[in-house]
Order: sequence, then structure tokens, then C-alpha cells
Amino acid sequence: GIAYESLGRTGLTVSAILGAGLTVAIVKFAEFDQQMSNVQAATGESASEMEKLRKAALEAGASTVFSATEAASAIEELAKSGVSVSDVMSGALAGSLDLAAAGQLNVARAAEITSTALNQYSLGGEKAAHVADVLAAGAGKAMGSVEDLANGLKFVGPVAASMGVSLEETAGVLALFAQQGILGEQAGTS
Repeated sequence: GIAYESLGRTGLTVSAILGAGLTVAIVKFAEFDQQMSNVQAATGESASEMEKLRKAALEAGASTVFSATEAASAIEELAKSGVSVSDVMSGALAGSLDLAAAGQLNVARAAEITSTALNQYSLGGEKAAHVADVLAAGAGKAMGSVEDLANGLKFVGPVAASMGVSLEETAGVLALFAQQGILGEQAGTS
């Protein structure tokens, strides 16, 4: 009797755990599916292009510390700022994820920072990985964060780009300001 009763409780516990796991999986799939709907709305892409983006998000979710849903949110932010599907696939998504990891940022925010810098300097999406490297390196060389560097770039980036000052030079100057304790918007204005 005791052995059967114990086995019965174990069976119920296993069933409850499996049921909870299935519920979590369904919720995660629904979140991913909703995010891909947001990507569709932002891109207006065809079904075949959406399948490529879906596959890219799933692959990023499997091969990085970020989930597929987070990768899809990066794709949405990149698309909103005009980065093409081919550029997303050829480096913009990877660059955004790298920046998020390096700067300990939300993935969507990293994609927004990356695409803003791309737009400020009229760079193609294929340069996103390089942009992410420049921003992560600039933040890594001084006090402050990638967010601080992005806030400084927000103020000085368009002016610097119009004057022919490169992203690398601008990030370097902002890093120098950060070493002196001048961060974010204050650095950009300076």
C-alpha cells in the first residue's frame, strides 16, 4: 500500500511538472509569435522574407545568451530605423546582440543604439557589427556605459558626421570625456 501510494504521488508530481513545462513553452511561443507579428508590421515584408527573419531570430536564440523573442525585438527596432532585411541578416542583428551583451543592455535598446549610429553616420546595416564594436570599446575604455556613450552620441553624432568626423573619432573623444567624469548628454554637448 505505501509503495503504491508513494508511486501515485510521484506520478502526480511528474504530471504537474510536465504540465507546467508545457504551459511555459506555449507562453514562450506565443510571446515569440507576437514579437514576429510586430516585426511583420515594422517591415511589411513578404512571407518568404519573414521566414528568413523568423529563422534568424530562432538561430540567435539558440546560439546566444538571448532568447529568440529578444532577437526578434532587435530585428523590429532595426527595421523601424530603416535597416533592410539583407542587412539584418548580414550583420545588423549579430552586431546588436553583441552590443547588448557587451553593454549589459536590453536587446531592443542595443538595436536602437546601433541603428541610430548607423543612421547618423549614413552607414549601411552591414556595418552594424563594427558600430557595436566601436561603441562597446569606447564604453570599455572609460567610466560610464554604452548607454552613456549613446546619450553623448545623440547630441554630437549628427554634427560630427556632417563635419566629416568619423564614428570612431567621435566615440574616442566621448571616451576621453568619460575618463574625466563628463558623461552622457554633458559629454555630447561639450
